[in-house]
Amino acid sequence: MLNIKVEQAYFTDHVKALGVLKIDWTENGSIQSIQRDTTCIFRFDQVEALWDTWLKAKTSGIVLCENDIESAIAVEGTAVKKILSHIEMAIIQKALIFSKGNQRLAADQIGMSRTKLGYRVRGVKSNSSVRAAA
Repeated sequence: MLNIKVEQAYFTDHVKALGVLKIDWTENGSIQSIQRDTTCIFRFDQVEALWDTWLKAKTSGIVLCENDIESAIAVEGTAVKKILSHIEMAIIQKALIFSKGNQRLAADQIGMSRTKLGYRVRGVKSNSSVRAAA
């Protein structure tokens, strides 16, 4: 069983590197609001998706679950693309956390061009299904 207060503290420390200054939590452990600095590349819904992914990974030990694969294969011809996109975004997010939000460093770390990484991050920002990619 997870200690939600401890996980919230760890999560808050990790997202500070991405420019999230403060997170206000609801009583049930959801994110109520965030304060960001001007360099923060993530919106509220993206931080919320990161939190959901954090909890999923902490409770199951993995980020990609069986229902993710089932939803990916539900539409014919898109399964591999959806799953690879999911994994790619998980790697990008982790690299951005390790590089403290520095996209050039993150891109170098994962062997991706800075332009491609920036394109992927902007694509997530404009995509309404961010939760699926996180």
